Amino acid sequence: MPPQHQISRVTGDGRRAQNEAVWQVHGMLGSRLRQEDTPPRIVEHPSDLIVSKGEPATLNCKAEGRPTPTVEWYKDGERVETDRDNPRSQRMLLPSGSLFFLRIVHGRRSKPDEGSYVCVARNYLGEAVSHNASLEVASEQPQALLSSGLAGLQAVPPSIGQLAMLTLISGEGQQVRRLKE
Repeated sequence: MPPQHQISRVTGDGRRAQNEAVWQVHGMLGSRLRQEDTPPRIVEHPSDLIVSKGEPATLNCKAEGRPTPTVEWYKDGERVETDRDNPRSQRMLLPSGSLFFLRIVHGRRSKPDEGSYVCVARNYLGEAVSHNASLEVASEQPQALLSSGLAGLQAVPPSIGQLAMLTLISGEGQQVRRLKE
């Protein structure tokens, strides 16, 4: 037969976060602290990202709740397959709930990583959905302009009193020189 306990009083602590309660139970065997279960809530929302093709990236998401919520990611309304579903996946669900991409995949016909993402945290008390975060693959146009040579362009100095338009194209290995009169 299990031991019997006598509870003399139960007091609540109203100084906790929303949807969370802590109770102090006093009885013959002393005091014991018990935390009530709470629904999930997102405490760190993902942010928009612009990433180069083939580079790693992380969409952050952190959720709290009791019991600890499970986190899933959705891209454009479809569940994202991660390494937990398929060990060969390029997408990893981190213990924090963040989504890590080993390398961003982007092709001419297929753009499997580009899109709008949300993380959803769930436990038996409910679910919480993060803000949308877009993941975009950086445009390759500036690099294409540089590799095309720009040979057909001609520098025309402005006359005194005229406005001059200066365009700076930057990229790896590019040097910028400023000329003074």
